[in-house]
Amino acid sequence: MVEETKNIVMANNPQRNQGIFIKCDFYKELKQFKFKDNYLMPQSFFTSTLKYQFYEVPLNPTKKQILNSVQKGLDKFFQEKNTSVLLVTFCGKLVSSKQDKSKYNVVVKSESFDKNNQEEIIDLEYLILDLV
Repeated sequence: MVEETKNIVMANNPQRNQGIFIKCDFYKELKQFKFKDNYLMPQSFFTSTLKYQFYEVPLNPTKKQILNSVQKGLDKFFQEKNTSVLLVTFCGKLVSSKQDKSKYNVVVKSESFDKNNQEEIIDLEYLILDLV
C-alpha cells in the first residue's frame, strides 16, 4: 500500500542490504509537479542532488510491467557501486484501501482481455516486497 502522506514505499532485502523506493506520482499532482522550470519529472534532482539510481516504469503500467521494470532496475542498480537506493517512479491512479482508509492501492492496466475489466487494483507494497 502507498501511504497517503508519503506516497513512497520502501522495501528492504536483508540479503542485498539495499533499499528500493517506489514513488507513485498521481495524475492530479503531476500537473502541478515542478522541481525546476524545465523539468517535469524529478530524475535530475534525484540523480544529481540525492545520488539515487533512477529507474522509470512505463506510463499506465500493468502489474507485469511494474515487476519487469523493477527487476531490470534492480539488475542495473546492483551493477553500480556508488548507489544505495533505487528510486522507481511511474504515473498512476490510487484508490483508498478497504482495510486501512489512510492507505491507498495502485490502479494498473489489467492484463486481461476482458473489455469490461480494463483496470486492476494492486497493493504495490506487497507486490514489490514479494519481488525483493
